[in-house]
Amino acid sequence: VRVWRRRRDAALHAAVNLHVTGKDYTAALARLDWMARCRPAGSPDPAVLSLAGRVHLHLGDLDGAQLCFDAAAAAVATTPNATSSSPLAVDNPDASLQCTVDAGLLAFARKDYAGAKRAFEAVLAVHPWDATAANNCAAACMYTRDLRGGIRVLEEALTCHATATAQHETLVLNMCSMYELAAAVPAAAKRNLATWVLHVAPDDLDPACTRL
Repeated sequence: VRVWRRRRDAALHAAVNLHVTGKDYTAALARLDWMARCRPAGSPDPAVLSLAGRVHLHLGDLDGAQLCFDAAAAAVATTPNATSSSPLAVDNPDASLQCTVDAGLLAFARKDYAGAKRAFEAVLAVHPWDATAANNCAAACMYTRDLRGGIRVLEEALTCHATATAQHETLVLNMCSMYELAAAVPAAAKRNLATWVLHVAPDDLDPACTRL
């Protein structure tokens, strides 16, 4: 039964991703609601609640997102050492860290960029190789008029954890965009980055992400 449930959840997770990619957020929420209802009474899955909150953010429903994130945090507080059977938790098995990411995303949506920066800095303190957190933290730095800080965040993510981060084209693209805004000689900075990336990134990395 446990194996069947994991397979079912994996299929539903894939369906949710397809709905979100196609911007059919109502269908995504319907799937997540069904997954939440399938859980035993009094045992909510924080990963499902967290993802539901993020879908609400796509819809611009900040109050709905807050309710989902609060429910996820409450579930984590109730069973802090519990592990989720949902594949939604695979990317981030640390449930408390997942709540920190949620707080950062909600702060971004509310234009509280200083709060978002603090949240993603906390994530990077635990998972410094997290490219998504690095991108979000750098963006928060930019919105708080700290371009140098944003560049520093991305440079540290790229150089200190190249194996995990250099494969993310969006991180390289954002790094180049910030060089264009802040570097004394943007073209030279981007060429140096492109040369380095070619040595560490996978073969399928799109060289256009260096904006040269």
